[in-house]
Formats: sequence, C-alpha cells, structure tokens
Amino acid sequence: MRRYNLFFLTILVLSISTGCAERKNILDGGNEDNTSYTLVGQVQTPGFGQDLAITDTLIVVADDETGLTVISVKDKSAPFIVSSHRTTLFPFGVDLIPSERIILTAEGSGDVGVYSYQNPDTLSDISTIYAQSAQDVIFARQFVPAYNDTAESMFLFVADSRRDFLGYELLSGVDSEGNPRLNGIEIKEIHSAGTGQGIDFVDGYIYLASGDWGLHILDARDLTDITAIGGEFGGIDTNGYSYSVKVHDNIAYLANGQKGLQVIDVSDKNNPILLASVDTRSAMVDLAVSDDGNLVFAAITVDGLYIFDVSNPADPKIIQRYNTPNARAVDTDGDYVYVIDRYDGLIILQKELR
Repeated sequence: MRRYNLFFLTILVLSISTGCAERKNILDGGNEDNTSYTLVGQVQTPGFGQDLAITDTLIVVADDETGLTVISVKDKSAPFIVSSHRTTLFPFGVDLIPSERIILTAEGSGDVGVYSYQNPDTLSDISTIYAQSAQDVIFARQFVPAYNDTAESMFLFVADSRRDFLGYELLSGVDSEGNPRLNGIEIKEIHSAGTGQGIDFVDGYIYLASGDWGLHILDARDLTDITAIGGEFGGIDTNGYSYSVKVHDNIAYLANGQKGLQVIDVSDKNNPILLASVDTRSAMVDLAVSDDGNLVFAAITVDGLYIFDVSNPADPKIIQRYNTPNARAVDTDGDYVYVIDRYDGLIILQKELR
C-alpha cells in the first residue's frame, strides 16, 4: 500500500487506453453530484507513513521505522497522536480486528505482527505469525464448517513479496502466563508469476496485486481449498507494477505504479478484461473506493491525491487533485478521505457540495 511540489498546469491532459478501444484523451471534469473534497485536519506522524486502517474514532498508521502510530480522529479538525509503538520490523501494511481490538501488520522484510489496542495509549505485543516478506494483510470472518461448525472462523490473508499469497486460520488463546495470543495456522500458500504486494477479499474471491505481473484472482469460496484461477500465470498482466487492488461490483481497480490506474472487469473470473487505463505520470501506489462505487481515491507519490469519477468504469475521469509531497496510502470512510503522506503525515479531507 507505499518532497516535491506539484506543478499546476492550466489543463492536464492524460492518456487513457481501453482493452480494445482506441486511445483517447481525458480532461479534468466534474462529476454528476458536483462534489469536491477539502482539507479539514492534519497531523504529522513521527515516521514515514506507509499504510493506515480506520476504526471508530481511531486511525492506526503503519509508520515505517517508527512502528505503529495511533491517532485520534474523534474531532476531524484536530487529530492528535495517542501513542506510538515500536514493532519488531518496519510495518508496510495494516488491518484491524475491531471486535478483538487487534492490529495486524505486514512487517515488510518479515512476518505479520499482532498487537492489541485494548488500551490505545499503550499498545501491547501479542504474537507473531510467520511469513517471509509480508507486504499487505486483510482480515476476514467466514463460516466454514470444516474449521468450526457452530460459529464463524477468523482468517488472515497475506500478500507476500517472496511467497506471493499466504492464508491462515486465526485461533485465539492465552500463553503460559495467561496473556492473550493469536496464533496463525497456515492453510494455503500460492505462488504466482509476480510478487504479492496488495490484497482484497470480496464475495469469496481473493484479488492479489502481484507486482510486475498484474492481477491474480484466487477462488476462496472453499477456504479448505483455495486455488489460483488460471494457475501461476492466471489473471491479467497489466504491463506495470501493481501495488494495490480494490474491488467493487465486479470491477477491480488496480494501483499500477507508473502505469497509473487500471480498471478491470472481473465478472468472468477466468477472463478478466481491461476496461480502461489512466496514466497518472507519477507512480500510483494505493487506492480506495467510495461506498457507492462511483469514486476512486488514489495516492500518487509526488503528485498527492487524485480523485476519479468511475461511475462509468470504462471512462474514468479525474475530477480533483490535492497536492501532497509524497502520498503513500489512502482510505475513505463515509464523507471523509484519509491520506497518509510520507512527509506530511495524516491528511483528512471532507466531502462538500460545490
């Protein structure tokens, strides 16, 4: 998910190509509901932010060499740091188990770290789940009778740059001193043609942003037998470097590095089709999709935040840009967009009618 000023041009023309359509140019344009996003709050983080996860009134930042930074966003106009916690290795990706108040971190050159935020003022180490070079993590609850025939089981899916995809069943317990633990039992490892960088899990399918290969799709409807659709070279080669993927209504949005935004129809999992490609000049490294699926928010390294209207996925349009020195991650929650910038920390934008 990972200081320069953006030179503002009167008109920025970007190229867009579709799977079988002619190349065409698009200009910044308005969206139908005529909305924009404006700055409402900001706080500097102690490290170089790489990713974030949102829960109720808190944001947890994977803050590179600093570890984890917990930020209160109860007042969006005045966010403040609650605590920082040194992790075993530098965290790249982060997800949460809100019901358990647990943080899961992909610790780049190694494993998945597990931490408790029962007391956000003082995070505590719980356990470590073995990986090899974890880049991104996503948590899921699923009812799988083979694992538990009376309740939902907990699962962790990992994008790993050396082992590509790793799946775990998560089991709660305590250690010999009565301290809580969360153990990961590996249930699947899948190697692909690329290197696992980002991951999403939607309606029984796992979508893997696979570095220099592109997009891989895994069938996880049966979590006792996760399979790569099309095998090692399945999915779609996007001719870029895929860092992050989000899926909404059978449309996959891929942050494809220097190749920008890739929009892919994944209705047929065996035959994903590239609908559109938008060159963003600088590397796109992360993205998020609005709840209604009409907007994509993209972190574009030295160019900051780009907002796309994707109400027509085959014809995405840039409708707004917000300059930050080095955007690395983005997420959205309702009317708010949260950007993690390597130098400017957490930036909060709010939707407003023009």
